[in-house]
Amino acid sequence: MITTPPFRQERWRLGSDTERGTWLAQCRQAQAAEKAVAQAEALRERVAKRAQLQEKEPFWMFELPEVRQVLENGSILPPNFSPAETTYVRLLQLPSDGDVARAAEEQGLEKETMEAMQDALESLKGESFEAKMTKILISEKIALALVALPPVVPTACKVPHVVFGMHPRAPEWSVEQMLEKVAAEKNQKDKTVTCIEMPTPRPMKGFIRLHTGQSIQS
Repeated sequence: MITTPPFRQERWRLGSDTERGTWLAQCRQAQAAEKAVAQAEALRERVAKRAQLQEKEPFWMFELPEVRQVLENGSILPPNFSPAETTYVRLLQLPSDGDVARAAEEQGLEKETMEAMQDALESLKGESFEAKMTKILISEKIALALVALPPVVPTACKVPHVVFGMHPRAPEWSVEQMLEKVAAEKNQKDKTVTCIEMPTPRPMKGFIRLHTGQSIQS
């Protein structure tokens, strides 16, 4: 009877353990990759669903038709971007279910403050004011401009901005995060967000309007 020497048995056992460990590591990597893809897809779906809900809910806007005209007259967006159908600064989101307290909390406002802002916007409805475009931010997924609103126009938006357009599958984003990236990448050669400072803020005329979810009221 031929037997395998002990040192060869040990080498075979160690080799099997190594192969088994490599296989398990590859399985874990594949599972992690699949999980990351699933999480990213779920995030996109949540963002898209939330955006759809917000568009259906009423909100006050500062509409900037001049921006829309610029988008229609020139190819300033990347070819894979979808231009914004309406160009505006979102001022105040209103609850479709009448729950003012919830809507105020979601926007970082006190209920009384939100009610006062709503009354002020109602009194300014249809009025025209001059705003100023100060910066343009462009990433691989979205292009927008920061807007300085006149003091008389109330807004719950901490960084007023107007969206030019975005990639159809743009992930969750915020203008605050984009500005943080601009600051973090200031001295880097490769940037994920391009910031274009306007030498002189560009004045634009805008109108305060109410979006009811189905139409815009002047």
